[in-house]
Amino acid sequence: MASVKRHKTDYKGVFYIEGKDPSTDVPKKFFYIRYYKNGKPVEEKAGQQHKDRMSPPKANRLRVLRLTGKADSNNEKRAKRRVDRNRWRRCLLGNSGQKLPEEIVTTDIDKLRARLKDKGLAPATVKQGLVLLKRILNFGMKRGLCPPVDLSKLHFEMPKLTNMGIE
Repeated sequence: MASVKRHKTDYKGVFYIEGKDPSTDVPKKFFYIRYYKNGKPVEEKAGQQHKDRMSPPKANRLRVLRLTGKADSNNEKRAKRRVDRNRWRRCLLGNSGQKLPEEIVTTDIDKLRARLKDKGLAPATVKQGLVLLKRILNFGMKRGLCPPVDLSKLHFEMPKLTNMGIE
């Protein structure tokens, strides 16, 4: 296998490699960024030239955002998706039933909260499960995947948290 040549750009920590689209044989560039986080070198893909409309200045902006902590790295994004997927399985999958979003009412949310509490889950975990359900419903409404939910029929009452800081 031939080694891939890295091409420098005018921006520190930004480089690209050249490749071809397997379906059309059109050459394209894959941009990568390098930076140090907590003293460890991080190298990750920033995006493709045409698919993500990536360019060296845009890759550099992404690098700066990740350096300052304003944007998550690719690994952090994957970890958050994994946490949400596990929370979905643990809190919502067995309890959600076969209801459509427009059929969900406040009593269903109250029953879900009570079921999660009866499972012995911590109040913070119950709240995170309800927040995940709320995020999923909002995502579906914003993307036009389901009709808007009538707010007079649906209200999320979150459990009260008493997280005490330990010194």
